[in-house]
Amino acid sequence: MGVKQQKIVAVDVGQHSLNMVLGSGQGLITKAATVKLPDGVITSTRLSSPDMLVTALREAKSMAKISDRNCVLVVGGREVIIRYFNLPKMSPVHLYENCISELSPYLPFSADNYTIDYSIKDVIQQDKSTEYRVMVVAIHNDVIIPYVEAFNQAGFRLSRVDIKDNSIEKLIKVLAQSSTRPKNNYCVIDIGASMTTTSAYADGKFYINNTNNIGGNYLRDAIADLYGLDVIRAEEKKIEISKINYTSQNKEVMNVLNAFFEKIVTDAARVIEFFKANNEQKSIEEIYLCGGASAVKGMSAFVESSSDIPTTELKDLVKNLFSGKIVGELNLERYIGAVGATFMEVD
Repeated sequence: MGVKQQKIVAVDVGQHSLNMVLGSGQGLITKAATVKLPDGVITSTRLSSPDMLVTALREAKSMAKISDRNCVLVVGGREVIIRYFNLPKMSPVHLYENCISELSPYLPFSADNYTIDYSIKDVIQQDKSTEYRVMVVAIHNDVIIPYVEAFNQAGFRLSRVDIKDNSIEKLIKVLAQSSTRPKNNYCVIDIGASMTTTSAYADGKFYINNTNNIGGNYLRDAIADLYGLDVIRAEEKKIEISKINYTSQNKEVMNVLNAFFEKIVTDAARVIEFFKANNEQKSIEEIYLCGGASAVKGMSAFVESSSDIPTTELKDLVKNLFSGKIVGELNLERYIGAVGATFMEVD
């Protein structure tokens, strides 16, 4: 399966920020904007305040000067259920019915309560038979319907929903096209404000992930304790510290950063060990970092040293996908999910 970019708006909604981009349809991101979300708008993946999301969508649209309406939403986190199945080749209607049947035992509630979709990830030829390797995704209607309504109210036409792990998979495929050594087995650590998701990919396809409650806010709170600051000033201090070279920090700050980095690495190590245990002939070739809290200087070097696996910040690889007019103004680590969602898989 290859990938091709659409001319579409992509929106990645996190717990504390909304990141919006416009894909040109020619492989470039031509417009982008980030809007902070007040606490409580998003809890885990669930939308608690549709009106505030509508306001944020309109603000981002205005900031980026986007007039296009066709839109894709990126979601992730524990609310998203992903399973893989091997199914015989059949018509799309029958394939969808079989996907629901196979997934139903893994759902906490009846399949009628979920929005379910699938993607054919591989076609397997065995003698005279053909099988599909299918990724099936389910999101509870209570989670997804409020988003659909908010996007409509904000003036967007939500044409599809993309899963963040799948979005990043497509982005890595795009980046691999220009790489002299594309990676087939890799790990992505997406560090947000309140959560970090570590995802492993086998043969270029999403394999497994794990989400914990450690994110940039953990570092902010540790800095607040260290300096006796309130939350707002601690966030400002965190941003200041994040821009300073790790080896230039004083001892107390280095201890705080080490504790933060170690928590990220410990969780990633569990995912990598699970991957190794279940893929004996494969090993993780590279770790990619993304998410707003991945911008802390020294993190990539710490992860690489601790894991003994080459580690790269995805923001350094996606620069060429952004129009030169806007790239200097953006914190690119925030836009990884949205950029990948502008692409679709094609035969």
